[in-house]
Amino acid sequence: VGLIPDFGGLYFLQRAVGIARAKELCFTARKVDAAEALEIGLVSKVVPHDDLLAEARAVATQIAQNAPTAVAMAKTLLDKSEYASFDQMVEYEALAQTVAFVTPDYMEGVMAFREKRKPDFSGGPAQVDQSWR
Repeated sequence: VGLIPDFGGLYFLQRAVGIARAKELCFTARKVDAAEALEIGLVSKVVPHDDLLAEARAVATQIAQNAPTAVAMAKTLLDKSEYASFDQMVEYEALAQTVAFVTPDYMEGVMAFREKRKPDFSGGPAQVDQSWR
């Protein structure tokens, strides 16, 4: 229709499939089927249309079973990793880990591991000792 991909489409496309493939897809405007989208890394999974909602819910449930603070920090750091150097990422990870170590979810995870049971993560905030104040 004479327009270009917008709303960040170009930004995210080249990060997902690489600059050469992004150029090829944009310049040719050819359609990509589900199998090729999976092959080139545009999507992480392909399921039959009738299974889509159930699969999305299953993935959401799997994510929700993990420690919310850790998931949120991992998401933030993965987003930063697109433009941060290796050294910056190691520093970000170390800072995030110091927060994770003082969350109720960390202790719940350790106790659940020791007791050989599934953890029950609450997503509570980090508990920092402020007795020094």
